[in-house]
Amino acid sequence: GRRRPEGSHGGNATQPCFTNPDVIRLTIEAARSFFDENPDHNTYSVCVNDNPRYCECGGCTALDKPYRDIAVGRQYSESYFSYVSKVAEAVATTHPDRFLGAYAYWNVEQPPRDRERLPDNVIVALTQDILQHYDPAYRDKDRALLRAWAGRVDRLHTYVYYGLGWYTPRMSPRLVAEDLRFAAQNGVRAIYCESYPFWAWCGPMHYVASRLQWDVNTGVDKVLAELHEHCFGEVAPQMT
Repeated sequence: GRRRPEGSHGGNATQPCFTNPDVIRLTIEAARSFFDENPDHNTYSVCVNDNPRYCECGGCTALDKPYRDIAVGRQYSESYFSYVSKVAEAVATTHPDRFLGAYAYWNVEQPPRDRERLPDNVIVALTQDILQHYDPAYRDKDRALLRAWAGRVDRLHTYVYYGLGWYTPRMSPRLVAEDLRFAAQNGVRAIYCESYPFWAWCGPMHYVASRLQWDVNTGVDKVLAELHEHCFGEVAPQMT
C-alpha cells in the first residue's frame, strides 16, 4: 500500500514493479546496451534482488493471485517471469545469439502458472540446498521442483550451496554425486556453487563435483581415494 524505494544493492533494494511498462522498457534498453558495449559477453542478468520485498501493485497482484504461500515464502513467479519473458523476447529481435539469466529462487522458485515455456534465450538457475537431501522428503520435494522446471525452459542450470555456514559441518560428497547424476538425467546443463569454503569439509565435495562433471557415472569411492592419496600420501587409508 505504499512505495518503498529504499535500498542501494541487491540485498536490501526492493524488487522493481515487474508489470510497469517503463521498468520493462528500461531493462530492454539496459540489456541491449550491455551487449553492444560488451561483445564478448553472452548473458545479461535479470535476476531478482536477494530479499522478499516484491511489488503488490494492481498489475502485479492480478498476475500473482491467488498467491501461493509455501514454506520458503509467498510466490511471485507469474509477475516476475512475465517480465523476464517480455524482456527476452524483445532482446532476441536485436541480439538473437545472447541470453538473459534468471534465478528460480526463494519467492520465485516455483514455475509460473500462466505459461508453459519461457523463451529459448532465457537461462534459469534453480537454487537447491542439496546437502539437505539426507532427508528423503526434502530431497523428493526438490527433485519434483527440478523436474517441473525442466519442462519449462530450454536451458536449466542449478545453483547449489556446499559451503554455507552452519553450527555443525556439512560434508557429504555422496549427496553431491547423487545430485549431479540426477541433474544430468533431467536436462540440467550447468551448475554454480555458492561456497565459503573451509577445506576440511568443503574440499572433498568440490573435488567430487569437479571430477563428476567430466563423467557423472564415475564412482565416488574411486574419486575420494584419489583425493586422499594425493593429499595425504601414506596416511590416506586413515582419512578414508
